[in-house]
Amino acid sequence: MSGTTTGEATDARGLVAVRRAVDGFMAGDIGAFFAQYADDAVYRVAGDNLVGGVYRGMAEIQAFFGHLYAVTEGTMAVEIVDLLGSDSRAVMIFHVTAQRQGKSLDDTGTMAFRLNDEGKFAESWLLYSHQADYDAFFS
Repeated sequence: MSGTTTGEATDARGLVAVRRAVDGFMAGDIGAFFAQYADDAVYRVAGDNLVGGVYRGMAEIQAFFGHLYAVTEGTMAVEIVDLLGSDSRAVMIFHVTAQRQGKSLDDTGTMAFRLNDEGKFAESWLLYSHQADYDAFFS
């Protein structure tokens, strides 16, 4: 890992981008959240459910998050548990909670990111610790 974990000025770009994205998501600042993604980014969500798939480009990624917000009625919350990164990659372990149609999601997961030359997410992969529970929640 390059840089340190003491502050944004010296942190690796991957760490800064993930923190900014999560902070924007949790604050409801969708502009700040999407600013971390490249226009041609690819976002992969594991699972056999109504949100699993591969989303290519900003329009598809924005539509995915709009759908995710709608089906969870805005209840999804994400907290960073651990974060590793460099200037070109980052891995986030996170805790997530959400509500949907009387069901609750309370799980951990992992996201991996590859950053482009501008420091934006070019690719990401989302995996949950208990995929069957995630699939049942989003069934």
